[in-house]
Order: sequence, then structure tokens, then C-alpha cells
Amino acid sequence: MSAKELRIRIKGKEKASFLYQETETYQENGESRTRTHTRKEKMSKKLLEFDGVCWTFDPALGPLPPGDYTVPFEFDLPNNLPASIMF
Repeated sequence: MSAKELRIRIKGKEKASFLYQETETYQENGESRTRTHTRKEKMSKKLLEFDGVCWTFDPALGPLPPGDYTVPFEFDLPNNLPASIMF
């Protein structure tokens, strides 16, 4: 394999959607009627975006031979990340 670098890109976002039901009561021909409207609200917020080079290949060594490789990397997560939840 010939490559210039090994890059990692991580994106994290928070998404939510809610259904709202609104009930309306009105008079029609002297009768009381009820109508229900449902609407969906959505929101999205970017929490994390990381793009970094984990490893740079040395072109003097030539192509990378077949095999198993480990490339350690680390990055700091922002302190304000929310906990995982599904509700």
C-alpha cells in the first residue's frame, strides 16, 4: 500500500425530535367539535469535530507491506459533552 498519511476524522452531534399535539375546540352548526393537530419539531447541534493525522508514512521506505498494524492515537474530548441517552 502506498500512502502519504493516515488521517482520522470524528464528528459528533446531538439530535432530537418531538411530536406536539394541539387540540382545538370550536363550534360548527351549533355543535361542539374538536380538532387535533400534530406537528414535529427537530433540533440538531454539533458537539465535536476532530480531524488529525495519526501517522505519516516515510516515502523512503517504499510501499507498506501486507500485515497487521497498530497505530495508537488519542485526543481530548470536550468537557461539555452530554451523557448518552435514548428516550
